[in-house]
Amino acid sequence: MSFGAKFGLLVKGKREARGWSLANLALEVFGDDGSLGESRKGDVHKLETGQTAKPRASTIKRYCDALGISQDDVDTLRSPDQMPSVTQMRRLLAERDHLKAGKTLTELQVIGLAERVAENIPDFDAALRELDQALTVAEDLKTRSQQTSNHADFIDKVFAEVQRLNDEDNPDEAAATLQRAYDEGAAQQARLLDSLIAQHALRQDVDATLNAILAKLPMDVPDPSKHFDALRAIRYDYRQQGLTHGTRFPSLMAIALAETCKDRAQSKAEKGAALNDLGIALSELGTREDSPDRLNAAVKAFDSALEVYTKDALPMEWATTQNNLGIALQELGKREDSPDRLNAAVKAFDSALEVRTKNAMPKDWAMT
Repeated sequence: MSFGAKFGLLVKGKREARGWSLANLALEVFGDDGSLGESRKGDVHKLETGQTAKPRASTIKRYCDALGISQDDVDTLRSPDQMPSVTQMRRLLAERDHLKAGKTLTELQVIGLAERVAENIPDFDAALRELDQALTVAEDLKTRSQQTSNHADFIDKVFAEVQRLNDEDNPDEAAATLQRAYDEGAAQQARLLDSLIAQHALRQDVDATLNAILAKLPMDVPDPSKHFDALRAIRYDYRQQGLTHGTRFPSLMAIALAETCKDRAQSKAEKGAALNDLGIALSELGTREDSPDRLNAAVKAFDSALEVYTKDALPMEWATTQNNLGIALQELGKREDSPDRLNAAVKAFDSALEVRTKNAMPKDWAMT
């Protein structure tokens, strides 16, 4: 039986012991929306009948507060493999007063964010950084949401003004009015998409965040020929966030954006740049992970880039990619204690130095 099913039975027993109906409990858990709990009693029924296999931590807290269920009662329902993430979440929540300083987030929101972070990141320091960043995003999103908009009223007024102008036989001004309204409407839509990007980032949903970014791209950059460079710039921003904060989600976004650039590349130069970007993003995140999978994927990306970046045609790009390849191979060689990997890394660095000479490029030569 799943934890959710066990918790549902516990909730049902506590509710019936109090003589409460489903609606009574819904009212206590979710508050009064004017229906005295009738609109949410279906949620209680789903929980009690085991249809909610994995209730969120914030949901559990609501029911526990309403029914006086202790944390010990809840923990007895969990399997041993579930406890590490729960323990991690509690350690994170112990820091919430410090992390919430200056923020106006609700307790339930903080609990939910901590749970999502704890489930995905076993290392406490890394999880704490992720939670800190998530709280910042959540606060920014809350600020955006509190900005008022009278968009519907605005549209009604525009249509009324257009009708008046047409009635007065002034179609040119009516068209100009509609154009101004359209421009302002686009600004409203862009604002919504900015919030949607932030919301999906808060959910740590890479695909949804990427889709929202792509939806907004034509608004920010009307010229399609400039989309590739714009996406690379967005990728760079996410990459820097990942490096600065040591957090996982921005690094995953950098990978996803590099993949998108690779798929959209229109020339060999763009293809090579995207593959090199992809290798860098994979390598930087892979260096922070225990698994070698991303580092191996980075090596493949750099190798693919070198099929596009030839020494004769694009020597600078070729040398940079060789250097990046060497870094990834060196990290793998250290982890695997592999002379073959380390020798391959040396070979890549030597190749880079064929272009990055001391006289021509002293800084790059020294870094290699």
